[in-house]
Amino acid sequence: MVARIIEILSALIVGTISALGYPGLVLLMGIESACIPLPSEIIMPFSGYLVYTGRFSLWAVSTAGALGSSPQARVKSLGPPGISSQESRDVESNKAPSTA
Repeated sequence: MVARIIEILSALIVGTISALGYPGLVLLMGIESACIPLPSEIIMPFSGYLVYTGRFSLWAVSTAGALGSSPQARVKSLGPPGISSQESRDVESNKAPSTA
């Protein structure tokens, strides 16, 4: 069962990167950063293989991966507007907000 799920995810990732190139890589990394279970452990090794074969550039793959994951990481660290980043971290960790 788990092997079948990984096989399906791998086929989706390989197909997306093959069809869309670097924008597909940005898209997949963005999806992964949005906490949707699309593991970068499958996305980036396939991209690395394409670098090895000469189809992709190492710098472009690194940039695309960073661009895809950066916006979501930035949004998560800032939290909703009007809430300090400390309060946002408290909410994520289920702690009572600090009163400092």
